[in-house]
Amino acid sequence: MSQDYFKPIRDFEFAPLLATIIAVVGVLMFSFGPAEDGDLWWQMAYGRYFLEHGTLIPDHSIYSWTVAKNSLIYCAWIGELALYLVYKYSGLMGLSVMRSLIMLLPLFILMWMKRREKSSLPILVLLGVLLCYLVSRNAGGLLKPELFSYGFFTVLVTLYFLIKRSSDDALKYIYAIPLLMLIWVNTHGAFVIGCFFLAVAVVGEGINFVVKPSPGLSPNQFKHIAIASVLSIFALFITPYGYKYPLQLITQFVSGTQNENFSNVSAYLSIFDNSLSHLNIPQYLSITLLILLPFFIEKVVRRSVDFGLILVVITFLLLGTGYGRLSYFCPVVLLFTLHHLMQDSQWWSNVRQNKNLYRSIALISLALMLGMLVHRDQVIKLGDPRGNTLQAGYLNPVSETEFIQTFFPDQRYCNGYNGGGYMLWKIGPEQKVMIDPRYFPYSSWYNDWFDMSTSAEPESKINKFTCDLWVLNHRYEYMNSALVKMPDWKLVFVGEAAAVYARPEHFAKIDGLQLSDRLPTIASLPRTALVINLLLYNGELRHALQLAESIQSRWSNTRNAEKAKNALAFVKATIAFKAENYFIAYSLFSIANTEDAVISNRKRQIQAGQFLTETNWHEGDLSSAHRIAQEVLALDSDNVISLYNAASLSLKNSNQYLVPPNSDWKKWLKRFLELSTGESAVPAKYLGYAKQMLDTGIAVPKPPLRPASRNSLTEENQELLQSFIL
Repeated sequence: MSQDYFKPIRDFEFAPLLATIIAVVGVLMFSFGPAEDGDLWWQMAYGRYFLEHGTLIPDHSIYSWTVAKNSLIYCAWIGELALYLVYKYSGLMGLSVMRSLIMLLPLFILMWMKRREKSSLPILVLLGVLLCYLVSRNAGGLLKPELFSYGFFTVLVTLYFLIKRSSDDALKYIYAIPLLMLIWVNTHGAFVIGCFFLAVAVVGEGINFVVKPSPGLSPNQFKHIAIASVLSIFALFITPYGYKYPLQLITQFVSGTQNENFSNVSAYLSIFDNSLSHLNIPQYLSITLLILLPFFIEKVVRRSVDFGLILVVITFLLLGTGYGRLSYFCPVVLLFTLHHLMQDSQWWSNVRQNKNLYRSIALISLALMLGMLVHRDQVIKLGDPRGNTLQAGYLNPVSETEFIQTFFPDQRYCNGYNGGGYMLWKIGPEQKVMIDPRYFPYSSWYNDWFDMSTSAEPESKINKFTCDLWVLNHRYEYMNSALVKMPDWKLVFVGEAAAVYARPEHFAKIDGLQLSDRLPTIASLPRTALVINLLLYNGELRHALQLAESIQSRWSNTRNAEKAKNALAFVKATIAFKAENYFIAYSLFSIANTEDAVISNRKRQIQAGQFLTETNWHEGDLSSAHRIAQEVLALDSDNVISLYNAASLSLKNSNQYLVPPNSDWKKWLKRFLELSTGESAVPAKYLGYAKQMLDTGIAVPKPPLRPASRNSLTEENQELLQSFIL
């Protein structure tokens, strides 16, 4: 009896149940996070617009004071109304529940299909479910109408495989397709991918039909699915826009205008692009393909090749890897293909009979599922998470918008691309945005915005926009650092998402700079570092120190603890540098400026080292001066000041202590002369000193070369320095 009791555990018969629990928990783990994307808010604003104005055609131009085209058709009224109504009655919690249910739809459908067959899902299919989610969540799992496209595509793929496995004509499944397309075309623009899937499937099944015998559709099924595909095309005309919508899509495709600016939008980059490497999509897809490989090989060996299936898989694999935004379609195809192939697999049946082999596969699958979830959780927590659970996320300026509503309710503001979506929702259309994530109304000048937001010197471009406020996400580092330095602007508010700048005359009215009290609770260390850096740029050393100190406990028991300590060291180093204590500044910068630091300034470390070299030189400590000069030179081998000082100190030490000079001193001086030719920042006399030393091999008794200017020493800098030294 005891042996029978332990048999399920011994034979890993519990593995599918455990895998199901892991898959469900994994989806729930990541579905109740922040809203993440800026699109949610303008999509809900459109849903609100429909109800308030009694129309299904929005006016794109009413939300912005800049040029916004109202000519392009954007038809997603079902999705926008659904998002708005769910949010209105249940908030972000309701949206998160909805997201979880849709992302779990493949699992629910597969469980339903297996229940009809009175069997459980194989462990490999459940592993495929989790892989499908981990790939799809990055684009298809965001809170916007695209989420519904993920659900509709899952249903479409399900219908295709139900038709393939049906013993009759499956007319109820075939003619459900046009109905699905009718709803989809009014919900989100990715219905075109559904049309593409139908076209590829019909072509593939046509090949199966010609190449007999094959595991394709029956002649009657093929006839009806072709009819259903034609009906699906007619369904595309049943929208509030009639024939104009499909005509616009055809025109865009023929002219190629749908590809405008794709290179500037991260969503349309390849999944192999470095900027998307943290998502691990290629790795997840590779694992899925490895799981599929033996089943495809089995089909080839048994000469039962399904050309329809192969064409669909290859086509969507190419599509999904080419554009990150389309990556959520491919894993759905792969998952249902895996399930379909396993149902007819003799190889898998043999595996199930081999207890040892099945135990090994089950154990590896469970370990892989747990490992992927832990890894994904760590990547999110240690990277740049977009906000806390059930919050608007760090792309959306919540506290910043509240600040504007309180102090500047009637002012025109300029804003960042992503943050404009939330501001459009919250204070539009009364207070209009400059730009927002809709993109299409601004296509005529979007490149101007992109050039400004990525330029290292955006000042001239900023001056082209006439407004009273700037609201910029902290990720726009170039623009933020430029506005801090521009005399026409003053930093007036710093929030979790963005910084707000106003004209100098408004600065005194609000009693100076204000900070959100939620800054220490930011769930992203890199984002906190951006805030600290902004405060340092603005000369707010005390606030920067307080924030850097306040986050230490938050990260103390995580793998980010060392990075948080380095960030604090960086702030202290900056304060010491401003207070002209270059010994402490150089020491702390050396600690802070690590390879994986979230905030660093190598140039400032070099300057501190050069000032410290000068101090030690004047104090007669040539040994320390020489050591630091060489350390600083190692940080930038082409820095002219470091080259001169390291070379002259090498000679000076050898002359004083009667030891052979470092053989590198000649190379350093030659490089110094090469880089200094025509360089106005280097006094001409030092060029003469360098030539004299090269000719004689004797150090000149002259002072070192030093950075051009020192800091303005203030009592506050000294006070802050003493606060952490003591």
